[in-house]
Amino acid sequence: MQSDSDYRDNQSRNQRAWLDRHPEYWRNYREANPEYGKRNKSRQRSKHDLQQKVDPAKMDVSQVMVLRPGLYRIEQIPSGEAVCREAWIVDITPLCIGCPCKCSAR
Repeated sequence: MQSDSDYRDNQSRNQRAWLDRHPEYWRNYREANPEYGKRNKSRQRSKHDLQQKVDPAKMDVSQVMVLRPGLYRIEQIPSGEAVCREAWIVDITPLCIGCPCKCSAR
């Protein structure tokens, strides 16, 4: 199943469709299970701390950041003279369909 791209694509679409039909599910779950929220925040904090220690120049970038399919805003960050002119430093921000951040991207 993991090597079957059609299966993974179908699973992803089905999960998205379910979430679209039940948009309040995770909010309600977190309210009903406060320990889950605390544990999740702790895990995210640990993951963030680990990512701060990773030197992307010493490892494959795909191990540092995973971009899911979707719409993103890519903005070049001024880098000054210290960076090679063939490279850009960018900020990649996901856009939410129907929210103000998408409208400001145009």
